Amino acid sequence: MGGIAFHDLSAACIEAAQVCSSITVIGSGVRAINILKAIKTLGADRVCFGSDTPFAMMRVELAMYAALMKDQVVGEDRDLVLGGNIARLFGIEEYREEVQRVLNENHAGIEKILIILCLSWMRA
Repeated sequence: MGGIAFHDLSAACIEAAQVCSSITVIGSGVRAINILKAIKTLGADRVCFGSDTPFAMMRVELAMYAALMKDQVVGEDRDLVLGGNIARLFGIEEYREEVQRVLNENHAGIEKILIILCLSWMRA
């Protein structure tokens, strides 16, 4: 929803996603409050974790998501945002638990998730 050196387009992205139900947003490069707004407006099943890596440290972004969602987005909704949605979008739901575990480890997560994606595509 955001981008390096660009204005935050979160409000426009959320509005577009409200009109077009096939849009899923990724909370990368935007303010935390806008990620929560997207979850509350669109539903947890339409928002994906975004680390903004390599411009931000993934473990810091995961900590921010955890703090942001604490007591507001819990259980299955939290799991969807932190890995379930991206697994569904990439067609690797069978690896959902592995994606979630990798994200929870807070280290080299993106590289491991890319390996999982490559392995799943090789099987197809």
